[in-house]
Amino acid sequence: MDRDSESEYEEEVEEEFEEESGEEMMVDPSPPPFVVKDSGLDNEHFTFINVADIKTEIDNLLSEYEQMFQIPSDDVLRILLQFQWKRDTVQNKWFDSPERILFESGCTPANPSTPPTYPYECPICYCSYEQNDIVLLNCGHGFCKYCFTAHLKQLLKKGQTNPQIRCPQEQCTIKLPSSLIKSFNEPYASQYNTIVVTDYIGQRKNLRWCPGANCPWVIRRDGLLRNVACLCGTKFCFECGGPPHMPVSCELRRKWLERIQADTENLDWITANTKQCPKCRNPIEKNEGCNHMTCRACRHEFCWICLGDWKTHGSSTGGYYSCNRPKNVDLEKKQMSAKARIEYFTHYLDRYVSHQKSHEYAEKQKKNILEKQENYMRHFNCGRKVVEFLADSVDLLVDCRNALMNSYILGFYLAPGVKKDLFEMQQQQLEASTERLSELTEKKVPDTNRQETLDFIGITSKFLHSMLEGMVDSLLVVRTDL
Repeated sequence: MDRDSESEYEEEVEEEFEEESGEEMMVDPSPPPFVVKDSGLDNEHFTFINVADIKTEIDNLLSEYEQMFQIPSDDVLRILLQFQWKRDTVQNKWFDSPERILFESGCTPANPSTPPTYPYECPICYCSYEQNDIVLLNCGHGFCKYCFTAHLKQLLKKGQTNPQIRCPQEQCTIKLPSSLIKSFNEPYASQYNTIVVTDYIGQRKNLRWCPGANCPWVIRRDGLLRNVACLCGTKFCFECGGPPHMPVSCELRRKWLERIQADTENLDWITANTKQCPKCRNPIEKNEGCNHMTCRACRHEFCWICLGDWKTHGSSTGGYYSCNRPKNVDLEKKQMSAKARIEYFTHYLDRYVSHQKSHEYAEKQKKNILEKQENYMRHFNCGRKVVEFLADSVDLLVDCRNALMNSYILGFYLAPGVKKDLFEMQQQQLEASTERLSELTEKKVPDTNRQETLDFIGITSKFLHSMLEGMVDSLLVVRTDL
């Protein structure tokens, strides 16, 4: 949220500051495609479209090639399905040899069978039928309507996912035209359309179903960012479908998770909730998300992650969060010693786990945000829009904790150099701003400063986007000696 957005936000809620508001927003169940922007996940790189729009897109594509190639729509669909909807491949193959591409796509047979005579014996049930009761394919094979319908029904009932359904005759290469499949009854037509749409989405790298339960949205990506926040509330990685994990790639995240699962002893020690105060040695249990700790016994303020004095974590010391860099490890060496590799790994694992726990706590805050909003409205006698900043701050905090958690995976694998130096600077900025935002979200209602929180929403959001957009996979060089 930039300054202009904050001003607009302020003007929008100014009139309602002294009012109570309990109105519910009505949502159009079938909205047109549009773009939304989330405070933490940058959805301006994604468009949310419904199935009807995908069907229209497919119909337009069929119509385009039907006119270009001067062939029936059924043949166009079979060609596109055969070549995974790749326009360049289809056009090149068509203009190279139309006859060959029609054969390869199952539109024309290699050796057409002799036209049948009637009455005709169905090769499935071995009963004889007149012409009106026979389904005759362009390969020359015919089947009684009962057996052919039963064949289609069985395929669809079993969960057929391949829209290229072959002729029931053994070894025949012909694929059934879509118009024939959809001509039997409406359920068949509807189910087959869904199979075609699903295949189209699955073959397009810039399209993906939302993995949320019963979510109808299809997401189109424009760019390289992967973190998506769907309109249904589901947040996920566009490429692997798992939880959002930028700035680290899917492959490096998979390697990291395999590594920490194999190193359970280190993980068990690091995930302990209790540490000693570095000054008085009293045991301290961390039960909130912020890493700024204050010992109840001696009032010493320190960082939960590195146990260093909190005073060394501010801008006055020359930079935020220098504890995000590993100490006493020569990163320029091509091969680290066994001890150095363990210390290097433990450094990043410790910080990964710390932000993981803070992320879990932020998720709990998110679940309780409605209660805090109600308390805020009662205490300050204000309307519903005024308290939206409370939910916005926690939503952003969840995204920041998740990004910071995964940033330590990237930091572990990132090779030394200018790119890593830039990344660590962005990581420091986000970490410092996130800790301050976390402190603000944990304040009691009477102590909550709305304007300060809004300021940090804007600042922290900029740091988050800067780090995520700056760490594009194709520009990164990773270590191979770990």
